[in-house]
Amino acid sequence: NEKDIVTGQKMTFGAGEDTKMQFDPRAQVNIISPGNINHKVLGDYKLASLGCVSLFALGGAGTLVKNRAVGMSVSTKTKFAAGGTSATDLVSTGFTTVKGTAGVKIDSVAGIEIGADANVDITSVGNTSIVSGGLTEVDSTGVVDIKGTTVNIDGTTAVKITGALIYLN
Repeated sequence: NEKDIVTGQKMTFGAGEDTKMQFDPRAQVNIISPGNINHKVLGDYKLASLGCVSLFALGGAGTLVKNRAVGMSVSTKTKFAAGGTSATDLVSTGFTTVKGTAGVKIDSVAGIEIGADANVDITSVGNTSIVSGGLTEVDSTGVVDIKGTTVNIDGTTAVKITGALIYLN
């Protein structure tokens, strides 16, 4: 067992490489600090694990991170990608917002499913367009309302309206 007690700054300077190798699967590396931990890397930064990776932030007080509006943030000045080869989940026990200042696009080569145990609201201050290359269905066990200052129904071959009672005006 080896123990170093440092009461000030401990600095290593130079272009060397610092490598730690432990072959016992019970081995651990622990960094425990009541202060901040700061990594500044001028090159690439890669973190790999054969096990799971868990990052957790309590979002409490601190002095290193200046923007404390959120408990954890990940950002880049270029494109950002996150995903898994099996599945990707964005999970929250609170409200979840997906926000883009230049827009948000949801794209999939397979199907896209949107579901909720409560209401689903689609709202736009601009135009709203639903385009389909095949069958488009609106199915409800309740009333379906279509409202507008002008409502146009156009069928290039036919328009069918079916109902037990059809009210006009």
